[in-house]
Amino acid sequence: MNAFEKKYKPFKKQFIIPTIVFILCAVTSIFLFYQGKARSIDPPKTSFLVPGTTILDLTQSGRYTIYLELDTLFEGKHYEAPEVIEGLKCEVMKDETKIKVEAADLSYSYNRNGQKGESYFNFTIEEPGSYTIITTIDNEQMKEAVLSVGLKNEKMVRVLQFTVGASVLMLVGIFEFIGYMIYGLIKLMIYKTKLKQNTY
Repeated sequence: MNAFEKKYKPFKKQFIIPTIVFILCAVTSIFLFYQGKARSIDPPKTSFLVPGTTILDLTQSGRYTIYLELDTLFEGKHYEAPEVIEGLKCEVMKDETKIKVEAADLSYSYNRNGQKGESYFNFTIEEPGSYTIITTIDNEQMKEAVLSVGLKNEKMVRVLQFTVGASVLMLVGIFEFIGYMIYGLIKLMIYKTKLKQNTY
């Protein structure tokens, strides 16, 4: 290879390496995506009708999530709800002590076996025991709905991490592939132009 070719002619590895990197990124991102899917949330087990007062025996301390059932069958009756119910309020009590209830910090949803729901509230308890959940709906358009409660699924954090990681890795692979291909093609065009001009 003479000096001209060494300077201008693109090497095969300039096309092969980005292709290999892209394939590796794609395979890894698909793996991460399916890992996240495998860790997806399980539907909560305890459901109750609102408005009303429900006493639940919570057997573990920790952070709980209350889900709004968007499409579900409860006690033989089918219920549907919008993702947001204006005027839906919830209180959690332990004896005479009020437990702080706040809007769900992250949006978790599930759709399993016809049961579809989305996170709505969070609360944290320091000790297991019987807790009273008081719910009201100040909404003329929505008289009843179904809520369900369960320990906040920490697996969802992993799901988000896997999903974000897969997306970022795929984008890196795409941009790396496109960038190197453009660079290689430009170099190839320059090489052919210089070759025609016989400037070496």
